[in-house]
Order: sequence, then C-alpha cells, then structure tokens
Amino acid sequence: MPTRILRFAALLMAWPVAASLSAKLTFYSEQSRLAREDMQQIAALTAGSSRATYYTYRSPFAQFGEGFVIDFASIPRLTEAYLESRPNVLNTLTASKSSKEKEVGTYVIDKKYFGSADLVQNAPNLDLLGSKPVRYREGDRVIELKTVFLLVRE
Repeated sequence: MPTRILRFAALLMAWPVAASLSAKLTFYSEQSRLAREDMQQIAALTAGSSRATYYTYRSPFAQFGEGFVIDFASIPRLTEAYLESRPNVLNTLTASKSSKEKEVGTYVIDKKYFGSADLVQNAPNLDLLGSKPVRYREGDRVIELKTVFLLVRE
C-alpha cells in the first residue's frame, strides 16, 4: 500500500512539469509550422530575384543558423565554400566575410525583436549584430508574415 501512495504522490508532483513541458513543446511545434509557411512565402517573393536575401539576427530559419555555425567554426575554406554555395543568401554573421559585395533585396527580420511594422520603419538599426546598420528607407516595403517581417528594398 505505501508504494502505491508514493507512486501517486510522485505522479501528482510531476503533473505540473508534464503540463508545462507539453505546453512548451506545443508552442515550439506551432512556431516551426509558422516558420515553414513563412519560408514558402519568402521563397515565392524572392524567386527570380538577382538580389540577395539577408537573414538578420535570430530569424527562425536555417539560413541564419548556418551562418552562426560557419562564423564560429572559423575555418576559412569552409566559410568560402559556404558563401559560394549560397550566392543569394546572406546573414548577419557571414555578410562581412563575403569577398563580393552583394546587393540585398530583402531583409528577413525577427518579429520577437521588432514587434510591429512601425518599429521596423523607425528603428535605427534592424540588424543588431551586423557590421553595417540596416534602416528603413523611403520607398521600401515592409511585409508582415507570421514569424518575421520582410523589408523589401525598391
């Protein structure tokens, strides 16, 4: 009998942890789904463009994470190979490493840092870790997606 009580007590104490973990995993799963939808829209909006798409700090896509890994690996040949394999993709951490100056047509900006289109338009710098400030300019378009904003240069 005491073993049953201990098991029940352990289950009762673990319930809040399980509920919290379940909620967290559900949130991350939903964010991943939304990011996949955004990636499809980004691909459609930038298809056929000769200008680069630039992923700013913490945007929820592999294009930012890859740059993070490449930058911290600090292997020059690996960095060069990565930059050559992605001619129209830049991110905060690899943009300064490119030997060719690429014209950026679209900036992908994380909504967690800039929560509204007004903040994007009025921010002094949209690329928090980048080597050059990125600002909204007259004529640019701001497109709100589910997880990010797109700043499209005209």
